[in-house]
Amino acid sequence: MNLVLMAFVCTWAWDAFVNGKIYYCTDGGTFDFLLGGGDWVHNPESVARVVPRSMSEPDEIKNGWSITGLWYLWSTFVAVSFGQKRVPF
Repeated sequence: MNLVLMAFVCTWAWDAFVNGKIYYCTDGGTFDFLLGGGDWVHNPESVARVVPRSMSEPDEIKNGWSITGLWYLWSTFVAVSFGQKRVPF
């Protein structure tokens, strides 16, 4: 039960704090945490500030970040999810 709860929490947190703030995929959407599988950005352009773009323009990633960095962040989310103790109901 706790793992399902953490999946919802992590998906919400990813969409609220990472998706559209650290990277922007022109063909992405919500639930990137669960459905992305590493395809968060495709040949991204490094930018100082991430803003939505049309699909004819390249994906964006914030300066200082990389796809590898996104993988590390995603892995941290997953590790925290599995490291949580059982929630008493």
